[in-house]
Amino acid sequence: MSDEIKYEDPQFQSFNESLDEEGEIKIADIPFQRSCILFELAKETYKDAYGEFCEQEFEKLKQYLIPILLTLRIISVYQKKEKALLIRLENYFI
Repeated sequence: MSDEIKYEDPQFQSFNESLDEEGEIKIADIPFQRSCILFELAKETYKDAYGEFCEQEFEKLKQYLIPILLTLRIISVYQKKEKALLIRLENYFI
């Protein structure tokens, strides 16, 4: 299995965009994207930075998902209790 990565791979798009937000770097009036420079000149550093970016994005996602998941869990618990109560009421009136 190859560890070779491709700059154009869609999985890196948001990471590359985050690096490029600060603007291009000009060398001899030729513009270069920061992400492309990092990828071409320091691929291991690029991979490490991508890993850190993914961890940060995951942490951001967790901040939104945890309250939603907790809310869904609470709703599920109440639905189960409500169902159990309805079953008991049905049994009471049968």
